[in-house]
Amino acid sequence: MLLGIPGLLAPAGLVAAPTALLLGGLSLLHAAPAAAQAQLPERFRLTSLTLSVGGSPVTLTPSFTPATNLFYRATVDYDATSISVTASWSGSKAVLASSKDWRDLTAPFLSEEAFASSGSSVSLNLKAGGVTGINLSVDTTTTYNITIHRRPSTDATLSGLTASTSTSASGTFTALTLDTFAAGTTAYTATVANERTHVKLTPTVNDSNATVKVGKGTSLTAVTSGSASGAISLQVGANAITVKVTAQDGSTTKTYTVTVTREEAQVQAQNNPAPTGLTVTPGDGKLDLLWTAAAGASYYVVAYTSNGAVAVDAPLRTDLNAALGWRAASSSGGTSRSISGLNNGTEYRVRVQAVVTGPPWRRSAFVVGTGTPAAPTVSPTTTTTPTPPRNPTIRGGGNTGGGSSSTSRGLRPSFDNVSVPAQSYIEGTEITPLELPEATGGDGRLRYALSPVLPEGLTLNRRVRRLSGTPTSSHAARQYTWTATDGDGDAARITFTVTVAPDLRPSFDNVSVPDQAYIEGTAITPLVLPEATGGNNPLTYALTPAPPNGLTLNDVTRRLSGNPISPQAATIYTWTATDADGDEATLTFTIAIAVDPHRQRVREAARRALAEMARRAMSGALDTIGARFGAVGGSGLSLAGQPVSLESVASVADGVGMAVWNNQSLALGELLGESAFSLRLAATEEVGDGVKAEGPLWSVWGRG
Repeated sequence: MLLGIPGLLAPAGLVAAPTALLLGGLSLLHAAPAAAQAQLPERFRLTSLTLSVGGSPVTLTPSFTPATNLFYRATVDYDATSISVTASWSGSKAVLASSKDWRDLTAPFLSEEAFASSGSSVSLNLKAGGVTGINLSVDTTTTYNITIHRRPSTDATLSGLTASTSTSASGTFTALTLDTFAAGTTAYTATVANERTHVKLTPTVNDSNATVKVGKGTSLTAVTSGSASGAISLQVGANAITVKVTAQDGSTTKTYTVTVTREEAQVQAQNNPAPTGLTVTPGDGKLDLLWTAAAGASYYVVAYTSNGAVAVDAPLRTDLNAALGWRAASSSGGTSRSISGLNNGTEYRVRVQAVVTGPPWRRSAFVVGTGTPAAPTVSPTTTTTPTPPRNPTIRGGGNTGGGSSSTSRGLRPSFDNVSVPAQSYIEGTEITPLELPEATGGDGRLRYALSPVLPEGLTLNRRVRRLSGTPTSSHAARQYTWTATDGDGDAARITFTVTVAPDLRPSFDNVSVPDQAYIEGTAITPLVLPEATGGNNPLTYALTPAPPNGLTLNDVTRRLSGNPISPQAATIYTWTATDADGDEATLTFTIAIAVDPHRQRVREAARRALAEMARRAMSGALDTIGARFGAVGGSGLSLAGQPVSLESVASVADGVGMAVWNNQSLALGELLGESAFSLRLAATEEVGDGVKAEGPLWSVWGRG
């Protein structure tokens, strides 16, 4: 149908020679250009209108022509909170100004002020971070409309920056103290001990619309404001870490630099006298150490570990975990030490270092030994004594500490002809449990031990001789010895190798995806996202969150293409490659879609025009129904998914005046979505049919 509303003002440069503009079944008036212009009578119009923010004038677009145009646009800075409106008119008029969220017709006013007199001003509040609609009603007959847009924010500062550090990428990160933070200070420093190998930074942006990236050199990764970055490796010496903040406008940036200095590893003075003659004697849950003093030593530092792979000169662990590295036992004078609280059957390495107090302070080389604590075997005819060391300088290397009988029967344990095949595992994959062989023969109870220390993640249940677990790091083939020792110290051994191959993980290497900036309604240049290498095939790809409306991703060709149909602030996207066993490689980048001013004006016009016509049409329907059936109240009118009041929400002039798109080609359905409407009609108890007021009596719905 063609909906014509007589007596309405045609916009500037247009006369009322209407043609039909179809909107999903409803036709709006669309005027054609002509030399003559319709003029709004003086009694219905203003004579001047100006805007300002903080005393600075704000430009109206187009220029104010009160007799021929009712619709204007203005732009203010991102942080503006209110705007001053000054209006003048002739004669006696009542002029009311109001502001509200232009996207929500049912929202309450942000401000509503009446002008005191011609030439006076009112102050109106603006919607925070959004678009504000301002209406100036002249004697309730004419309404001037102004949409107030905001410029994108140029705030590229941080409001906070913290750091944390760890001894490994997957370890526990603890707070690292930086210089006192200030938004205007862009350089920060910190120093960590040599054993601290990784750092994370947590930046917090001052403006929530800004984005931030963190990394070393040019390899920067997007980080969510207020969250820690990924682990960044630290080389010995100075490590410059960049924090780059990009403002909402996409062009304003600010770079902060955090320089973390990792100290040199402690250099051991090899020419300083070192302890000699170290012996290690196993006991029940302990190892007893004895050595010959070093000339000039002030005291000795003793440490131990059950990790066979850790370097001799590796630093002491601050978490005191002897299974992962060197744990300090004591630092004191004297040439003997007893280390207790150890696990029987586990082989430990011990090291002793002499320290000469300064100036200058000096440390000797390490002296190292091994030993395996063991519970003693006691019988009525057996005296338990430590087994004499087999090495004249280092005791306890592989010795179980068993007793010797006063009368040896000479029986020796044996694995007969049993062997253990070479074992090959994959990092991160649970192994098939391996049951190690049981020995026969020997004097008394047999005790079992496996040396050296198992790869991280694997454990041995010596009671059932079962090896199980998931290796967490790779290493080359290493020979292991499975030993059965009887009561008088005789032993049988089997050797086999264990290899832990590295897990094949997908990687994007050093490839990155630049941040993407598109314009609403403009087809993008197709973007082919990077292909990962490595991993356990096949690789699958995913982009999260879902691409912006109008853009599609071909998972096979990794090609992002299309025409974005709605604006969007810079949003972080993650491109993920996943291999067959679940390992992932990720890249992050941002996509921002700028508003197309023309489409925005059309969007505003269509919403207002549809809302007014729906209100008028439904109000007329209610009048007809009410005349026939009595008191019937309408509620729940919605249009294009938004509720519409049955009271006037826009003047008639708003509806038609905004429906002016001369010589413009645009798919309105694309802008508005489904323009469906629904109307619920509520009955009163006076209707007389017994229907209660709380239930709907009629329901009307449709499209158009």
